[in-house]
Amino acid sequence: MENTNKNEDSVIKKIIKKKKKKVIKGGLIGLIVVLALIIMLAGGAFAYLNNVNNAALPKLSGQLKERGAWAKVEIIRDEYGVPHIYGQNMHDLYFAQGYVQAQDRWWQMEFFRHVCGGRIEELTGKKAHLVSTDIYLRTMGWYRIAEKEYNSYTLTQRAVLDAFSEGVNAYISNRSPEQLSVNYAVLGLTGVKFNIEPWKPVDTLAFSKLFSYDMGYAADEELQRSKLHDLLGAEMNDAWQTPPFGYGEKPTVLQGDDVKSMEAAGWTKPPAITDNSSSASIFNTRSYDDTKPDLTWLSGDPSGIGSNNWVASSNMTQGGKPLLANDPHLFIQMPSAWYEISLHSTDNGNGQSFDVAGFAIASSPGVIIGHNND
Repeated sequence: MENTNKNEDSVIKKIIKKKKKKVIKGGLIGLIVVLALIIMLAGGAFAYLNNVNNAALPKLSGQLKERGAWAKVEIIRDEYGVPHIYGQNMHDLYFAQGYVQAQDRWWQMEFFRHVCGGRIEELTGKKAHLVSTDIYLRTMGWYRIAEKEYNSYTLTQRAVLDAFSEGVNAYISNRSPEQLSVNYAVLGLTGVKFNIEPWKPVDTLAFSKLFSYDMGYAADEELQRSKLHDLLGAEMNDAWQTPPFGYGEKPTVLQGDDVKSMEAAGWTKPPAITDNSSSASIFNTRSYDDTKPDLTWLSGDPSGIGSNNWVASSNMTQGGKPLLANDPHLFIQMPSAWYEISLHSTDNGNGQSFDVAGFAIASSPGVIIGHNND
């Protein structure tokens, strides 16, 4: 009996040992399969993103034949990728500028023209929190203003915008959304369908209205002045708006201590307007405050901002003299609203050469801040 039990125990142990080996072997095979699937999925995702990203990269070397240019144009990019354009006439210069800015900044241009037209949801899909923003932006009527402005321009002025638009369209035409920007591919995963529209001169002008709106703060300041008018009364308000003494007659240079003493008072917010006022203008401004969407995600809303001049003291300059410089402050975004470029033409339309270098706005022709050869 003892031998029989021992034999049975031995058989049972062998069976259990075999099952353990099978379980371990099966577990290892399962783990290998799972890891292989993860690697395949990760590799596929990487390959997809890499292909999508590479598809949107523009051609920066070689020769291109594009309809619209009147003569040969040479574009040289320096070590920082900044384009230097050399043309034989002004039309081709602005045509090439539109082309390279579309190469580098197309998504930025596309996004902001949708912002200007109150069409953000066309890019993002239906978002409840964007409805009021689109309504507000359409109410601003920047495209209506842009149309009137374009029609008021001379033929020479229109020619600049037209040539720039032709250059933009030369680049974006015959390219799929995914070939223009990786953002289309990413947003496309959410089911959004895109229809790339030709760039128009009014797109450039509409962006200039958004640009002015962002820099002006007029909407909020005018509301504050309206509220102050009702609180102060007409006489005191007029005295505050147009003081009877002339600041320009005796200009004052503030000292460091003067500025420090002003800081605390300068950033102190006035008390809120009470609800017992029945003023029509206050009622209207409250209505505006209620309907105006939060646009800080577009341009930011800093607690304080300074612009545009700054000074380097004499001990910080090479020449030993103070240096006064200009530095326009804009909202922070990536990429920047500015686009560095240099433009050169052998004929500016009057038989003279044209040479400027500096910064343009990404959706606009020419150079806004820069210098010529003089």
